[in-house]
Amino acid sequence: MSSIIIFGLSFAALVIIVVSFWYLFQTVRIMWGYSFLLAIAAVLFSPLVHIIFYFIPKDGFDQYERGLFKKYFLSIAALMILGVVVSIVIPSIIGENQTSEMTSEVDTSQPWDWDIRAENQEDVLALTNNVSNDDKAAELHFQAIYQAHPDADEVMESPEFEGWAQGKPEEEQDNIARILKEGTTAEVIYIFSTFKKDLKSYRAYEYQAKRDNAHAITQREYEEKQSRDLEAMKSNSQKHYEAQRTKQVAEYVEANRALPLPAAQEISTKPTSSYSVPKPSASSTPGQIVNCDGAGCWDTNGTRYNRGAGDTYFPSTGGVCQNVGGQMNCS
Repeated sequence: MSSIIIFGLSFAALVIIVVSFWYLFQTVRIMWGYSFLLAIAAVLFSPLVHIIFYFIPKDGFDQYERGLFKKYFLSIAALMILGVVVSIVIPSIIGENQTSEMTSEVDTSQPWDWDIRAENQEDVLALTNNVSNDDKAAELHFQAIYQAHPDADEVMESPEFEGWAQGKPEEEQDNIARILKEGTTAEVIYIFSTFKKDLKSYRAYEYQAKRDNAHAITQREYEEKQSRDLEAMKSNSQKHYEAQRTKQVAEYVEANRALPLPAAQEISTKPTSSYSVPKPSASSTPGQIVNCDGAGCWDTNGTRYNRGAGDTYFPSTGGVCQNVGGQMNCS
């Protein structure tokens, strides 16, 4: 019955609260039409601002709006009345439940259950108290440990805990073994807490070390890839340059095949008494350079000078020349 009453009061409170918020929204919307500052104050200091606004004279305040304000006031009053009822009914229900529980705990044992012979009474009571107290203390001891560390059994059997204990100095190892065997509850909880704290710190350090190592490996691989890409770009650029150079030379040779030879380089077709083709002398004075291209130059005599290293040129008449200010010095 008490649970039904509590459920009914809770449901009524929920309905009234929802209704109050609905009419609060409607009334604040009306007050916003007069002044947004007044509406904000109504939200912060309701229902005092609502009451003042309701009774002050104003224009355009119709019957429908008055009805909304009245309904809001009624919902607030109903909520207050329900609060008073709850404050009276709930404590009375709780008191009745506690009284019934106390009544149910009355000792119903029979007198023959109390009969203990006088000569054995003290021994029996002492033995019962000792056993009961020891069992209860042990139960509370383990309950407190498992409440603080529900995984106490797994921790004790874990290789991490064994390694952590063995890594301590010998004196601390003996102290840990003593506490786990016959230590107080607080001491056992402290041992487990210290182990978990150290394990967490170690795992954080190990994680950070692995992360730094992975970052270093990634950085090294990135730098190696950048180096490989740079070498590949250089190789591709060199190959492209050589291909372009070869293409230009081939185009130049192909273009010069169709050009007529200069007059100085034309081979005479007239027969001579010695049947020999005259060659220009290598020590002849070269002419002035008049035209150059990527592969060499021409002079005013029509001689072709093929480009070598630096300012070195090789004339078609033979020998080696140096280009000095547009004039070829040959030897």
